[in-house]
Amino acid sequence: MDIIKFNKFLNENIQIPVIDILIDNDGNLYNGMLPGFPLMKGNIVREKIKDSKVIIDILGNDGRSYPAGIDKNGDLVCVNMYDNGTALNFDGVPLKIPQNVLKLYPKLKLKFWEKKIQDGWYSSLVPILPTGWVNVKVDMEVLKRVRRYSRNLGTNNKKFKSFNSKLSDIERMSSGVLLRRRKREKIQKEMSVIILLHYINEIKDFFTPGSAGFLFESFLAGLIPNAVVVDDNSKCDVRADGARYQMKLVDNLRTESIEISPSSVDYNIICLKYADKIEIYILDNDIDSDNFYQNFRLTAGILPNKLKSSSTVKKYTIEINNIEEKIKTIANGLKESLDSLYGELSQFQYNVESIITGVNQKGKILTGEEFTSTVNNSQVNINNMTNQLDNLVHTIIQNN
Repeated sequence: MDIIKFNKFLNENIQIPVIDILIDNDGNLYNGMLPGFPLMKGNIVREKIKDSKVIIDILGNDGRSYPAGIDKNGDLVCVNMYDNGTALNFDGVPLKIPQNVLKLYPKLKLKFWEKKIQDGWYSSLVPILPTGWVNVKVDMEVLKRVRRYSRNLGTNNKKFKSFNSKLSDIERMSSGVLLRRRKREKIQKEMSVIILLHYINEIKDFFTPGSAGFLFESFLAGLIPNAVVVDDNSKCDVRADGARYQMKLVDNLRTESIEISPSSVDYNIICLKYADKIEIYILDNDIDSDNFYQNFRLTAGILPNKLKSSSTVKKYTIEINNIEEKIKTIANGLKESLDSLYGELSQFQYNVESIITGVNQKGKILTGEEFTSTVNNSQVNINNMTNQLDNLVHTIIQNN
């Protein structure tokens, strides 16, 4: 049998960039149902070869590479597979389904992980509960939330310089910090960056290009003092203290030029999105500046490759891989305290939803006994959250 690239069968325009559960090189399933294999998400890494975007890797949220995974629709995604649909590991060997998975899901009746013709064939393996931080809510009020979380980053009264200083703080902390004793204010500042990284990751992964572009404009506007998002269909996306900004969020594999309107704005901000990072390039219309837009412009617009290869253009790299592990380096015990508190808060949210809708987390109608049990579980959640909050406060104080 021939080995083929899996995405030969995928339409890149509708391909989901996020993998909901990962499969490692030994075929183990990371959906949180088995001890030692917690729920783990990942991102598809692609490379442009000729006229196609080919999957070359699946990058887990832990920063490691995985050969396969399952998306939210229950479809198998893999880097390589045989022409009969069998997924391969990185050694070119068929990915065998472990016995502990087959015992847990006897309906699979498969020996190897393989692509099935029916849509959603593996949907029963994907947890029904949403994942992610319960406090990260991406909607049309992103501007307000980012403005709040970025308040203690950089400066707040130096206009464009404040924007740069906040991006510098996010860039520096996104690459990781050393574990050491910190004052409460320092811990809170670094945790603000963690929350902002979650916002960037959510916008990048879970929205269409058009809506992601608008939301990312709002995100960046939240870093600019006195910024206002413009929605009058003009070339200017954001205004602040007399300065005009145009912003673009595009895939890093884009080769065609990016259209800009330099005569209508003071700054062009071009953001290239990768599986594990965002690169932010800032161009201006100052002819004496190293960031002068004309240095990177072709007739139709800005060439992404010229930006990538430049050693002079102002660039910020925001790393968004392995976000959770970064928390461990901020303060001892902080991640454990947060995980416990957010876990209880998430469970409480879904218990309350079950009470008011009459439908449990598995999508089944609650019986009378189950309703009473859910009410009792909610009370337990409240008590546990009180204890976990005490632990969190103690963790922050003792690291001072």
